[in-house]
Amino acid sequence: MNQPLYVNEPLYMAGPAAPAGATAASQPSVPGSAALLCDRDGTRHGLFPELRTGDYGWIDADGYVYFVGRGDDLYKERGFRVSTTEVEAAARRVPGVDRAVVLPPDGERTAELVVVSALASGKVLTLLREQIEPMKIPRCCTVVEDLPLNGNRKVGRRALADRLKGEGGGPRPQARI
Repeated sequence: MNQPLYVNEPLYMAGPAAPAGATAASQPSVPGSAALLCDRDGTRHGLFPELRTGDYGWIDADGYVYFVGRGDDLYKERGFRVSTTEVEAAARRVPGVDRAVVLPPDGERTAELVVVSALASGKVLTLLREQIEPMKIPRCCTVVEDLPLNGNRKVGRRALADRLKGEGGGPRPQARI
């Protein structure tokens, strides 16, 4: 794989494939936003809108685009932008982890990895180092028996955060790095 030209930049889409008026009027080019999707030769089309996708990623030297995560799934960890989606996928690759969710920092706590696993939380963090860059690993990992689901059968992050604050949670295995 080639080295990225740009890392974790907002993805913009331009050219005839960008849906005119789909989200709003044309978006102006964002200086320094390297991940502007346009023709392979770099041609930008002034007649077409530049659509901010809300996604973040990077483009390699051959022009391939790599998706990192959604803007609303990103948070800062140790000075780096981190995607909850990326960390959760890496945690699920750890043998022995059944489910994983990352609660991004909210002012009261740092980012927290919550897993359903028979492994100890410290072991999960150690094995996670084989799956993802160390600076992206949350400082705190908590092992729980189950994850609360919302009406759409997705993890109820707010309910999980409330549970971890002690509202019906009780003691739980936890590790910090």
